[in-house]
Amino acid sequence: MRNDNELLIDLTLPPDSEMRHLYIERVAKLALWLVITFAVMLVAPYLI
Repeated sequence: MRNDNELLIDLTLPPDSEMRHLYIERVAKLALWLVITFAVMLVAPYLI
């Protein structure tokens, strides 16, 4: 797992296709994680 400084460096690099692909993949994973977390928080009170 990369740290935030390396991520920041990645964002400032010229967006060639591989870097863009890695960035999109990272953002997609983060978005998916946030959606799952939000859904669990939303549903949890009804399951308890």
